[in-house]
Amino acid sequence: MLSRRRLLILAAAAAALIVGGNLPVQAKRTPPPTVAPVTVEGVEYRVAYERFSEGERPAGLRAYLLATKPGTYTELWKTRLYEVRYQGNLETDVQDDYVKSLSRELPGLLALTEEKQAYVVNLASRAVKPLPPGNGLFNLLEEGRDPGPGKRFTDARGVQRDCRLHQIALKEDAVGIVFGLVSFPPDVFRAMVEKFPNAATVNYGGCIPGPSPWAVVRYCPRCREAQEAWLKERNGARP
Repeated sequence: MLSRRRLLILAAAAAALIVGGNLPVQAKRTPPPTVAPVTVEGVEYRVAYERFSEGERPAGLRAYLLATKPGTYTELWKTRLYEVRYQGNLETDVQDDYVKSLSRELPGLLALTEEKQAYVVNLASRAVKPLPPGNGLFNLLEEGRDPGPGKRFTDARGVQRDCRLHQIALKEDAVGIVFGLVSFPPDVFRAMVEKFPNAATVNYGGCIPGPSPWAVVRYCPRCREAQEAWLKERNGARP
């Protein structure tokens, strides 16, 4: 738990953001989880929250990733993780969704929320990406069988670094894993091989589900563009 003095310093530096675990508790829910900061290459990362209003009515809660100098609480930058917008027919406090875990993973930082949502932050670009549902991992967390920080993503990048079709370098992305036996109609398989071989919008993980629902892959941006164009021609039928 942060001291009062440090909270005041952080509040001034973060323009009234409230650090996770110290948000004032409302009557109908338990306190927000206390999430330990994560230090990567001399930068300390922590979760912060901000409630916002529209007119005079509470409208929602925003969660941020805050980068600071360790021990000084001097803000370097912040980026929004997600936003919760309140529904008018429900109590606002019970709609709040807080981060319960922040960890260093292969693609960057992974934030897991109470409502089983997951967001990965690329620390180089500061881009935030919502991940597809990872109920398998959340179930392991609840059962005390967490694979542990640094093991929540499968490394599926392989050795290929360039798209042979488009002659450009591959980029990296975090995607969901599809488990089970997967087969494609001949025309779909042909398009995947000939038109967008490195789209990598999902990763196929085999028949036996693993502990990680997500993978880090290398992909070709032009292959993804070709896949989207092909999908539009087929009225959105995704391979």
